[in-house]
Amino acid sequence: MTNGRVEVTYCDDIRDELRGKYSLIGVYREDLFVGELPFTLSKLCAWVSVISPTSRPFKKLRVRLVQGEEETPLHDTGECDYISSEREDAEERVETPTAFFAIVFSPFIVKKETFLSVIAETEYGVLRGRRLRIRKMSEPDQNLSP
Repeated sequence: MTNGRVEVTYCDDIRDELRGKYSLIGVYREDLFVGELPFTLSKLCAWVSVISPTSRPFKKLRVRLVQGEEETPLHDTGECDYISSEREDAEERVETPTAFFAIVFSPFIVKKETFLSVIAETEYGVLRGRRLRIRKMSEPDQNLSP
């Protein structure tokens, strides 16, 4: 039985649109490359979805965005009551309890090569989202055209 999951999209900006839509601008895959270190990004965002098991919705939730192997905390929601946005899963036609978080850093300072990750703590255990590696661009890569 699954304990839920965390989905994370790292991007340059999150825009609140009309009719409940959000636009994620400048989405990163696995890596964010910078030219020199230290480097300052004007903004870095994480769109986080924490999906609860349908049969056992979370009651409590804490979401942290951390940096590096030492898991240095950069953002912490603290423990909160789990308030979900119900959504219908097109394949199974069941309600899937989901909580959404927009985490925004402005500015975001990169001092060294590292990675970011999201950790969600529930009464059922710890869930981890995908990482974003932050790396210095190698010399040959700096000459590539966009």
